[in-house]
Amino acid sequence: MLSTDYLMSDDFLATAKKSFDIVLLEKEHTDKHSIQSVLLHHLQHEKNILLCLEHSSLETILPLTTHSKANITIINPSSGILGFAHKWFWDQGDISKALSFGFEVFEPAFQEDITHLLSKPSKKRYIRISEHTPIRDDLPPLQYIDNSEDIFTLQPYGFSGSHGTIITLWNNCVDTIHATVALQEKGKWMDVFVSRNCSLQFTKTLQESIQRTENLIIIMDQHPWSLYESYIKAKLWETWLYETDIQFITPDYKNITTIFPEYIYEQAKFDWANIAERIS
Repeated sequence: MLSTDYLMSDDFLATAKKSFDIVLLEKEHTDKHSIQSVLLHHLQHEKNILLCLEHSSLETILPLTTHSKANITIINPSSGILGFAHKWFWDQGDISKALSFGFEVFEPAFQEDITHLLSKPSKKRYIRISEHTPIRDDLPPLQYIDNSEDIFTLQPYGFSGSHGTIITLWNNCVDTIHATVALQEKGKWMDVFVSRNCSLQFTKTLQESIQRTENLIIIMDQHPWSLYESYIKAKLWETWLYETDIQFITPDYKNITTIFPEYIYEQAKFDWANIAERIS
């Protein structure tokens, strides 16, 4: 399991310092010197910056990066609906907003994925981590498709069918698997893919699935906002998939009254049972 404690470990810091000129941990900065002011200073003087957020909203960080020539990677260890327990607010629309500022957006699977991402050069990169990230033992061996490092398929394990194409972002992988099993029991069979890249790469295998089912379901732990919906529709048009029905399964924030993980997903209608019920 990908623990947020890993971001404070000696192993993580040693790895990060190999690729970045400066590693900024918001946890180490006081209110006297906000992380925004510290970041603004380093954006003017460093070439490669890693920022690990603690309580700040991504929305207050993104505009600072607009005119900087520095390469920056931002890690948000409290993304998704569980983030409220640490921040007392949600970074709603953080994927959409990061993409609009030119960031690549990832949900890494395991610790080695973070190490791999940090070792690769990137102008702007945003990494979402959630305590809801699945445990490796809960999953079948994941198979890449079409030489992509970011898209997995679960089709070889019986998660395949003509009723729809499901793409889930990594943090909701296990709930999606359980929801798909529940749908199979009702006679609905879906192709299931898992993406670590929130930009969603429509590879050949994925395009063939969508063309066959004409029904795309995207499961993501954030409100998609109209910007992200338009982005996905544009990518489908680029691949000539004009007649595809698109459904987003996302948390229902207005129903949440708790910060406890065992209840918050059910309240948000974002646990596996509700996901299965909401898929049309």
